[in-house]
Amino acid sequence: MLYGIGSLTKQLATIVMLPIYTFYLAPEDYGALEIVNLLVSSVALIAGMNLGEGLFRYYHETEESGGGRKTVASALVLAVVLNALGAVLLTALAPALAGQFLSGSESWYFVSIAAVTLISEACISIITCHMRAEGDAWKFFWSGIARLGLHIAFNLFFLVYLKLGLLGIFLGSLASSVLVAATILPYTIRRAGLTVSKVSVKLLLGFGGPLILANVAQFYLGGIDRFFLEHFRDLANVGIYALAARLAQSFLVLIYEPFEQIWDPEKYRIWQTSRDIQPFQRVFRLLTVILVVFGVGISVMAAEIFALLASKPFASASVVAPVLIAAAMCTALTRFARFGSLAEGKTANVYKAALMAAVVVTLLLYLLTPRFGPMGAAFAVVIAAGVRVFIENRMASRLVDLQLPWRSFMGLAIIGVLVTIGCLQIGPISIGNVFLKLGVLAGFAAAIWWSPYLGHSERQLAFTLAKLRRSE
Repeated sequence: MLYGIGSLTKQLATIVMLPIYTFYLAPEDYGALEIVNLLVSSVALIAGMNLGEGLFRYYHETEESGGGRKTVASALVLAVVLNALGAVLLTALAPALAGQFLSGSESWYFVSIAAVTLISEACISIITCHMRAEGDAWKFFWSGIARLGLHIAFNLFFLVYLKLGLLGIFLGSLASSVLVAATILPYTIRRAGLTVSKVSVKLLLGFGGPLILANVAQFYLGGIDRFFLEHFRDLANVGIYALAARLAQSFLVLIYEPFEQIWDPEKYRIWQTSRDIQPFQRVFRLLTVILVVFGVGISVMAAEIFALLASKPFASASVVAPVLIAAAMCTALTRFARFGSLAEGKTANVYKAALMAAVVVTLLLYLLTPRFGPMGAAFAVVIAAGVRVFIENRMASRLVDLQLPWRSFMGLAIIGVLVTIGCLQIGPISIGNVFLKLGVLAGFAAAIWWSPYLGHSERQLAFTLAKLRRSE
């Protein structure tokens, strides 16, 4: 539970600050914020080299001989060096990138300030991975809470008190990141030092290097839609779209990822001990019900959510949000369906599916974005996400056929779409309409819960998972 909360603090900071951002920023400013963050993330994915995962991979394997400490030290130094190089490169390209994506090269300093955070964020990432490797759950938890508090405090200071606008957000993020990194850096220095091991560096680079292609493909799928919108429309459209995407991402983080934390270790244990596909089918049915019910609920209430969290210029994001939530559901199903590929060690299937989906989304974005704007981009993303589910499931099923009930799920999904469309026709925001929507959603959830799609075993599994979650 402590690790789960600690991991969620970064996303929670974004959610908590959302009303402040949308009140003090115009849609075009929020769009610029999204573009800059995507540019920095693209560099971070390459410079990061999956060093955190590499640390987990080799830490316990070499810990008895003292190699675990050398692995941590090597990962920390390597992360700082690689991300510093990335920050220098990004700063050098800042004027050109700002001229291309931010409607003017005079905004280059936004990119430069954000680039510096690459270094402090790299430190935080490796140090918190070190905490997890050593089992220091409380230190990990409190570092996450401190990060959340400082991020909110500095952003409020620069954005609200000093009224620095978009610049204030970048300065606040930099200040909080540097302070957290400086505060927790002694943890790793005391335990692991800063001695770099050539053997550890070779192992870490050998582990992370081949995964760069997958990271790039994943980034492309998750961010290219914003760049198409900026090119064919403007930053205001990017800002509206980004807010809708933020709601979809929050759905994935808050609804699917807690389930995944429980399921990930269990699925391998079940398969290795019994090779029984029935538990996978039961979990699939339960998972899809959870995704559909909450996905429909958030989609139907999107207008009310944005009315509460965002200012009026962002209201049209509620139209785009249901489509992007559907894409997030596809992402969750993709992660579930690829089990066969992971169990058999055929991880190349993941890359292949991502590359195929990237081709599809590029073609669709080129065709749909110029004419339909944010809605066209959203449909391009959801279609590509559906294609990826199909491809990954097909390739994984050839290795391990779980016989998942996809046809039954499609019927459930179609009903969910119809309920969503029906509720969206109810009318403008009012207390009466809110209660009407909630009544329809409650009836929809109850109908699915007692439908033939879920049997007694699936309902019993739901109670078991809930108990496990509370006991973590």
